[in-house]
Amino acid sequence: MYIINNMTTITDLIQEYKNSKFNWGKIDCVTFAATVAYRYKNKEIPNIQEKLTYHDTKSALQWLKAIGINSFDDLHEAPELFAGLKKKDISEVKHGDIVYYIDSEHKSGLLGICNGVRAYFLSTENGLTARNVEECKYCWSVE
Repeated sequence: MYIINNMTTITDLIQEYKNSKFNWGKIDCVTFAATVAYRYKNKEIPNIQEKLTYHDTKSALQWLKAIGINSFDDLHEAPELFAGLKKKDISEVKHGDIVYYIDSEHKSGLLGICNGVRAYFLSTENGLTARNVEECKYCWSVE
């Protein structure tokens, strides 16, 4: 088990979102993954609230375009463009890494967080959900 500040585990950080309702720009897959990953590493994302200026699907797409992403299909570019993180192959994933999963049913990508063999995601339809890490395509580490 990975422990932060001698008290909080990565599982604890993820479970804080267990009953969260999806809310663009406040509690969505980008904010969930980034917040948990940075808290796990005891780091802060500089000016995160100023950077997250979207509040619905339309403004989220405009925000993505403003940071250099053309559509939700390219969401896997967000960690690099938004936070300067380097993309790695999923075979290099570690606890607390941000991961990218492609939901083939809804034809969309989700950013989430690795917690061992499982990765957790916050989606519009299902709230907090888990998938096997091996189903994910990319990962990023907060250093």
